[in-house]
Amino acid sequence: MGPERYGKTGLYDEPGTVMLTVSGAVARPMVIEAPTGVPLRYILQLAGAPPVPQGC
Repeated sequence: MGPERYGKTGLYDEPGTVMLTVSGAVARPMVIEAPTGVPLRYILQLAGAPPVPQGC
């Protein structure tokens, strides 16, 4: 990817990526590298997690 592209990935205030481990009640447990700022809901959908109800 290179340092220039890496610095342009993710949030302006927090550029780069994060490594996330998803396990438990998901169809596809995984370790995924995602740009900072990606909504957790998206990552959980990729892993096949059941839909999460909205707060009360």
